[in-house]
Amino acid sequence: MYLLSEPGQVAEWGALLDSYGYGGPVLVEEYLRGPEYSVESISDHGRHQVVGVTRKVLGPPPLFVEAGHVHPAQAGPDTAAMAELTIEMLRLTGYRTGPAHTEIIWTAAGPRIVESQARLGGDQIPRLVQLATGLDIERAVFRILDGRSPGTVERRAVAHISYFSLTPGEVRAVSGVEEARALDFVDMLEFPFRPGDRIPETVDWRTRHGFVVVTGETDEQAVARARRVHSSVRAEVGEPVTAGAGVAS
Repeated sequence: MYLLSEPGQVAEWGALLDSYGYGGPVLVEEYLRGPEYSVESISDHGRHQVVGVTRKVLGPPPLFVEAGHVHPAQAGPDTAAMAELTIEMLRLTGYRTGPAHTEIIWTAAGPRIVESQARLGGDQIPRLVQLATGLDIERAVFRILDGRSPGTVERRAVAHISYFSLTPGEVRAVSGVEEARALDFVDMLEFPFRPGDRIPETVDWRTRHGFVVVTGETDEQAVARARRVHSSVRAEVGEPVTAGAGVAS
């Protein structure tokens, strides 16, 4: 994703695409303003069940790289409307059986679908769902294929994946990883850097800096726990990388 707000940005956007070795095609679409969510669902021979709504945490424009997800999003009229919209979309498209991951932006005019994929969500979202509700979506799909019920969704906790945002440059020392991993509210912690590695600038999902998955009783507690982990995991960086130098090739 790249937000183009003026013609002068086209060359910069093209250079970014060239750095990936990507030749197209590209999709140009309306910029929808508002918070972004994803709706996780399972369909069983035309019967559509919304497992839950996930709140997205996005990085700054123009790239909007996803910095985290919280599941479930706080329940209310908005989440109910997004669930209804997703079910209607699945019905109209004739989707029959399997998981779906539908991304929605809540605009001033209400919910608008950005895209829907006939797959599980990425970024460990199935694990967030399992931690928060007890439902293993992957197993649920196979249960459906075996003619059984997918299982029930029971609110147990709030689960949050949060990506680290580190200073780009050469790593001199790393500390706090194992201590953070041992915290009782930490489910997963991936920190891929060691002394001598170079931390890239984050320009897409491939150049993010590792992540932590935590649980909490509330959205606020889960977010606060992730911040605690961020403050305790440290990478001492030597020579910083200048902007643009860490673009993946």
